[in-house]
Amino acid sequence: MARKIRVAKEYFLSNSTFSRLPKTQREWNSIVQAFADTQQIGAFTPTVTGFSSDPSGLSAVWRREWNIVHIHFGAGALGTSNATTFIITNLPDEITPAAKVWTTWTGPASDNSGTTFHSGTAEVTINGTVELWPGFDDTGWAATGSKGWALAGDECYFSYNLYDKVT
Repeated sequence: MARKIRVAKEYFLSNSTFSRLPKTQREWNSIVQAFADTQQIGAFTPTVTGFSSDPSGLSAVWRREWNIVHIHFGAGALGTSNATTFIITNLPDEITPAAKVWTTWTGPASDNSGTTFHSGTAEVTINGTVELWPGFDDTGWAATGSKGWALAGDECYFSYNLYDKVT
């Protein structure tokens, strides 16, 4: 007699298209446990380019749930701009995607010592970099004044898919 109940990893591998939902409580429990086993959390201190004076007090925490990553940046990351780019260069390997990802960041940001944005676009690359753009066009940041995210006690965050990255 074939074993009807599989452990969650076997279930997902053999049913990668989710051709059916779990039929028993035991199958559901296995899936919930597999989900809990896949969660990871971490923190890193972002290094950035596009500044003549880097923002001080940079901090980021991340959470990975299967292939979905959530990154949360702490408050108060303003620096002196010397380029129209804002690039984070040291994304941890655990949360670097297998393919380039475009996503939306949310949270207040400042450009040219005062222009405030509340969201924008981000390109997350397979090389562990994240390029941030203010607003939803590719005009870039001002190359003068201050720029940064998470102003005056507010925070910035974004999420993206790792696209089947195996770790």
